[in-house]
Amino acid sequence: MSNVNADIWNALYESGNYLHYPSEVFVQLYFRSIGKGAKSGDFLDYGCGSGNNSEFLARQGWLVTGADISVRALQVQKQRLDALGMSNAQIGIDGLAPIAGQLGHYGNIICWDCLCYNRLPKAKEDALALVAALEPGGHLFINMPTPRHEFATTGLELEDGSVQNRRSGTRQEGAIMAIPRDVDDLISWFPGLDAVQKGHFTFDFSGYKDFMFFVGRKPGGK
Repeated sequence: MSNVNADIWNALYESGNYLHYPSEVFVQLYFRSIGKGAKSGDFLDYGCGSGNNSEFLARQGWLVTGADISVRALQVQKQRLDALGMSNAQIGIDGLAPIAGQLGHYGNIICWDCLCYNRLPKAKEDALALVAALEPGGHLFINMPTPRHEFATTGLELEDGSVQNRRSGTRQEGAIMAIPRDVDDLISWFPGLDAVQKGHFTFDFSGYKDFMFFVGRKPGGK
């Protein structure tokens, strides 16, 4: 993740201007892929932010490890889960360095609204590291903006294929993003995973947001 992105997200979490509920799309994909009932094992929430999806996963019985470039985000997540009496592990990730050497191994991984906030080469590099961190039989959940997303259609394309957000009033002005061509391009960033589910979703709240998603499963395991 670029320095400008780190500055933007630290400012957002310091201001308290962030979401307070899990992604409805992720929740639906979770139940379709993993199913209902209390679970055991661990889940990496890579790019956990304030812990919206972490809280949902903890309520399902998972031991959740939260990782985020923003120190303030990790503090908010810990306070949130501690207040609910939920235990979780916490790790810090240096978003500017390769993540391969910073990760352990996890039964499942979610990377929601996160991997896109990188330059394109770094996003692909981090995707490979997440595949390596996923244990056999585990699921990986990810979403990314499509080229139809407002940040892409109004953004400035950079030399390395990344896009810089130029839309004002989004609280993410200047953010540098990696945007796959389509969902099949996204899947190609995660070699070795079987596609369980893939598709698109859209919402329009003060701007057009169009996303692709992919749920992959690593072969093997029980």
